[in-house]
Amino acid sequence: MKKVFTILFVLIFLSAALGELARLPVGPGILPNDILIAALIVIWSLNKLFTKSPLPKARLWVPFLIFCAVLFISLLNGSRALSSTETILSGFYLIRFIEYFLLIFVVLDLTKNSRFKNNLQTFLFVAAFLVAIFGFIQLKIYPDFTEMAQTQGWDPHINRLLSTWFDPNFVGGMLAFVSCLILGKLTSKNPWRQKIPLISILVILVCALFLTYSRSSYLAFLAGAGLIGLLRSRKLLIIGLITLTLLIPLSERAQERVSDMLYSAKSLITETAELPDATARLRLESWQNAITIFQEHPWLGVGYNAFSYAQRDHGFIKADTHHAASGSDSTILTILATSGLIGAAAYLWILGTILLQSFARRENPFALGFLAGFCGILIHAIFVNSLLYTPFLIFFYSALGIMLAPQSKKS
Repeated sequence: MKKVFTILFVLIFLSAALGELARLPVGPGILPNDILIAALIVIWSLNKLFTKSPLPKARLWVPFLIFCAVLFISLLNGSRALSSTETILSGFYLIRFIEYFLLIFVVLDLTKNSRFKNNLQTFLFVAAFLVAIFGFIQLKIYPDFTEMAQTQGWDPHINRLLSTWFDPNFVGGMLAFVSCLILGKLTSKNPWRQKIPLISILVILVCALFLTYSRSSYLAFLAGAGLIGLLRSRKLLIIGLITLTLLIPLSERAQERVSDMLYSAKSLITETAELPDATARLRLESWQNAITIFQEHPWLGVGYNAFSYAQRDHGFIKADTHHAASGSDSTILTILATSGLIGAAAYLWILGTILLQSFARRENPFALGFLAGFCGILIHAIFVNSLLYTPFLIFFYSALGIMLAPQSKKS
């Protein structure tokens, strides 16, 4: 049975690395992982049933079940403004959310076996490495996404690393998160010769992250690396600052992006200047749209994944087929708009539980890396809908399950 689980996880991480290239041309945007994870959960559940093994204990069960109940009620309430087809499609995405979240408990259960846990960590790091390599290839052979924007609804990014996910912000967030996991692993007391493979992967990931020119991802990585430096290694913090100081001057594009980020922050805080670039203006517009929808449906929202229909009905978008239509440029605002204050409270309960659980395990190198990466992603999710983006959730939920499993201080 372990071989079956191993094969499924290899396929799951490979599918995540292939991203949009692996999308199936059937149904409402079905990804291979929608099928693979469903198969994994069914096989795992049957195995638990026939072996009469108990479900893994975790404090996430209660807030997860409550949040799912709120999402169901919210969608049921919001279905009054939807057609039957729209309700079914939104329900499909609710099932997908539940399916992917259950991955946490499957990983938690399976990684009680230390060998499987080590293998899963390897799969995770290699998948992130592949995304970075695919990104270098994309940047070389297809740097201009203008045509993809016109024909398939993607954003028209030019000369940015998008990889197979076709979005620099989501790719950058994942690279920042996994880089923090590796930084945490490097604080272990293992001999440095054993750390050379991880260091090599880290260098590739950071270079790829740099080429995304994603300001939110830069912030996520800096926050995570800074936290590791403060909690465990001042030397690591100094090395990170030196590396950043050396990298940014090498690229005029990076200097421009960082400068725009600082100017945007100043303009938002002081309200004394206009936003300097189109990206910042579009993000602010996205936030305002989400707030408007939330204000009209404050308690239960419009229903999970019914956000695109609400945007269409408000005239915020011309059609609900654009790839950015199903969520706001902020995870929390998306949750507020789709599940209201009640749903947001339940979701914050989940996030708070994850934060406390990882902080309690911070003496473990992997848990320290997860804590740092999670704090970085919380910042990232203010600007990007990263905590609801399914390819990223493969990495995040798998790492969360590994972090929650019993670990030695050296792992």
